[in-house]
Amino acid sequence: MSLSEAIKQTMNARDLSTAEVARRLGEGCDRATFYRLLSGATTEPRLGTLVGLCEVLEISPTELLQLAGLWPQRDRAPTHKTYACGAPSHGSSACRTRTSGAP
Repeated sequence: MSLSEAIKQTMNARDLSTAEVARRLGEGCDRATFYRLLSGATTEPRLGTLVGLCEVLEISPTELLQLAGLWPQRDRAPTHKTYACGAPSHGSSACRTRTSGAP
């Protein structure tokens, strides 16, 4: 999916029209760039433009880029809490905890 399609899909999911998104972007954003993004004429917006658009669309830049297939989707390893003594859990408050990622 292209960035343009990802933006349009997000707008549709949020029930936002093109005019409404442009209005919410306000004067601080180059509306012409927004329309070029929608048409696919611009595929690499400036970071500030992308962040501003994502704020209006209520989506993180990472999520939008993942939707467009431009950012890898990674499953995060679960975080496991273990105690300094090595036990996975116990009731002793004398043993401090440490957090580590899964092996």
